[in-house]
Amino acid sequence: MKIFIVFLGFLLMGIHFLCFQQELGKYLLLQETLKQTAEECAIQAALLIEEETLLEGSFVFVKNQQDSQEYFQQVCHKMGLPPTSHMTLEYEDDLVGYREDNEKEYPRVTAKVEVPLGHLFRTSPFRNLVIIRSSCYEVM
Repeated sequence: MKIFIVFLGFLLMGIHFLCFQQELGKYLLLQETLKQTAEECAIQAALLIEEETLLEGSFVFVKNQQDSQEYFQQVCHKMGLPPTSHMTLEYEDDLVGYREDNEKEYPRVTAKVEVPLGHLFRTSPFRNLVIIRSSCYEVM
């Protein structure tokens, strides 16, 4: 009986370890995918430039977030992420102004992605988690 109890203990520990490893791999893959999604959204937004103001010598982005939002929603839908996931775009250009940390005053777009993950994982370290990833694209 003692061997059976020890065997059950090792079996349960092994199963718990395998579940944790699987969810850790899923979590890391999800983080990488969301980072790439934020990069794509920032690049899409940075490519839209007002041509008339560019001819006048100033650099102004077209503040159209529809393409980036649609792409982000498609990625969320394909990955089974909750609809409460959201993405924000922050612009820095000649019209809006530049932050203090942007010393050379390069126009840039920063995409910030927030995704709650409570329903995707079973083990406790990953429950009630929110992944926040951001990416910045500068135009030089």
